[in-house]
Amino acid sequence: ELLPEDFAQVKLLFLKLDNEHLADFIEHGSFSRMEASNYSLEDFQNQLEQFDAILPREHLLPPYMVEVLRQYQDTGAHANRVEVEKELADGYFDYLMEHGNDFMKEFTRFEYNMSNLLAYIEAGNHAMDPWNSIAGKTSFVQHLREDNSVTLAASSGFDMYYEITCYAEQPVLAEKEMKYDELRWRMIDEMVFFDEFTVNSVLAYLMKVLLIERWTRLEKSAGEEKLRGMVEA
Repeated sequence: ELLPEDFAQVKLLFLKLDNEHLADFIEHGSFSRMEASNYSLEDFQNQLEQFDAILPREHLLPPYMVEVLRQYQDTGAHANRVEVEKELADGYFDYLMEHGNDFMKEFTRFEYNMSNLLAYIEAGNHAMDPWNSIAGKTSFVQHLREDNSVTLAASSGFDMYYEITCYAEQPVLAEKEMKYDELRWRMIDEMVFFDEFTVNSVLAYLMKVLLIERWTRLEKSAGEEKLRGMVEA
């Protein structure tokens, strides 16, 4: 039986979907809601109205979301999607490190390390500034900041460094993304191997559902074939 604090961890997991929705809301004023998310369009609209309320009320959204939403409302600035997503990613990381359980923290660190490494590689391939996309305060981010391109691999402090960089060299985008998700799937299994009857097993299942949902948006036959290979592996 799940306890209230267990449901809080599930809510933390689905905040990633809310981050996407809030970025859409800031940029376009609306979004197409994914069912698993915590907040609706009305919630975001009500939060905006609270900013103008005479009497202070408790915010509907987590503090980091409130801060990002207020920033763009106060300045009236045009929303740069990359900047908004980075601010939300930074805020989510800090919020999860404060409120997440050990499994959620461990997997989030892994996922941020992988995403940051890929952003770093992609920026280098196109002569772009990687720090527009890199988020989260992990030890691996510090290694990236100190990179001199010679010692990065040796001192990365990230066990999956070589595997991820190998996948990144593949020419077909869909194949690369599938390899990244297969790695996510494998890491989830390894992290909850001894947690069969805890909330972590529920969180792991939901994480896998989110991965499956992402691939079912591919062309139906190709997506189903690839998913079958992941699930049966």
